[in-house]
Amino acid sequence: MKKINLVFLINLLILNTLFAVKDNEVVAVVSFTDPTFEVVYHFNNLFQKDEIVKDEVNPYERYTTMLTEVMVDAFVNSNRFTVVDRTHLDKVMAEADLQRGDRFNDQNAVKLGKLLGANYIVTGYLGSIAVSESRDSKGRLQGYLARIDYTMKMVDVETGEIKSTERIDTKDKDEFFFGLLSTSYPTPEEAISQSISSSVYWVRNGINRIFPITGPLFEVSAQKKGKAQEIVIAVGGKYGVKEKDVFEIIEKKAVTLNGEEITRSIKVGTVRVSRVDDENFSTCTVKKGHESILSKFDNGTPLEAVIKIDENDDN
Repeated sequence: MKKINLVFLINLLILNTLFAVKDNEVVAVVSFTDPTFEVVYHFNNLFQKDEIVKDEVNPYERYTTMLTEVMVDAFVNSNRFTVVDRTHLDKVMAEADLQRGDRFNDQNAVKLGKLLGANYIVTGYLGSIAVSESRDSKGRLQGYLARIDYTMKMVDVETGEIKSTERIDTKDKDEFFFGLLSTSYPTPEEAISQSISSSVYWVRNGINRIFPITGPLFEVSAQKKGKAQEIVIAVGGKYGVKEKDVFEIIEKKAVTLNGEEITRSIKVGTVRVSRVDDENFSTCTVKKGHESILSKFDNGTPLEAVIKIDENDDN
């Protein structure tokens, strides 16, 4: 039997005011820079280094372009941001005479953001590329594997402060994520391209870490023997929720510490999205905290769902 909290309408207003994801924030993704970095090849048990020096002709510049596109796609697909059109961004940069070397300068990022009417500027740089051979037990070449590491930085245009710096290294992560490191590619170039493309998964995690997806618990849609089996949260596709996303169910309590009133977050349970119902609602299977979720919900306690970043945890 479905249960909808009788005080939900009041709680929904409170929770949306306190915890709702801000949408329609404007983000400008500036082309990633290509400072000095190394491209390391591990062929025939020998290491070869191809060091790229800043301001020299860089044959790997196309990969920084790919990284920029990964960033743009991640923010667009999150459904929570308006991303500045690339043509408009380049035009404004040219008119403001912001050269390539200025792009990672925080002051110029703020200047550019104000000219674009953006809330945040996202940029970054490529750290390194590593390519290795994949060989079978007889030493025969099967293809190539690659890993990259890069850093993305987000600057708050209003305050001029760095809101977040995220370092992404596909080493080990690719091995976990769909076994990409066990899949070799015909050429080093294709291996690098695939490693860059796969990193969008961790870019999305980075976005969710900076701007957590949150929403109130709307109803307990299925229960059994005093335990919540299925719930509905009031946040859906509009905010980038996807099937299999993991959310923690949180109770927020006001407490006094050293004479100061603060908010304490208490984990009540964990749920996994089984279905994105529409723009505003998602159905979730309860994985942990079955009894606590039902008990607190029945007692009218406002509960909030907050996306869990470490989705490798199969709780």
